[in-house]
Amino acid sequence: MSTHRHLLLNLFRLKPLQDWNPPSAGLLFLFFMAGEGEALGATSAPPAVQTLTRGDVLVLRAGFDGKVRAAHESELAFCAFSVSVEYLYPLFLAEHFSLIQTLMDSFKTARYYPATHAATVGWQQL
Repeated sequence: MSTHRHLLLNLFRLKPLQDWNPPSAGLLFLFFMAGEGEALGATSAPPAVQTLTRGDVLVLRAGFDGKVRAAHESELAFCAFSVSVEYLYPLFLAEHFSLIQTLMDSFKTARYYPATHAATVGWQQL
């Protein structure tokens, strides 16, 4: 069965201490709308922890080895916008493919943008 996730927007609500594991395909933009939580990266020892609050944005690439968790006494609400990058290739010339790969390589680890970051403010407006 195919799991088509090209240009998909989902709303997630996590109860206190509930975990969310990102899908294994695509590039994900997580827009945090309410509550508090944290992103836990499992690839380091001890695991990397990033606190998440309203307005923050987290960008994850497929294969992110970690999870998002709501805080101990708080629910966490966020939208996840996923893009299947392979579907975007027809929009570009062949000589730009290496640029796309370079861009994707820059997202090998999770990228956190606080609510006050200029890019985050623009994304939230969109």
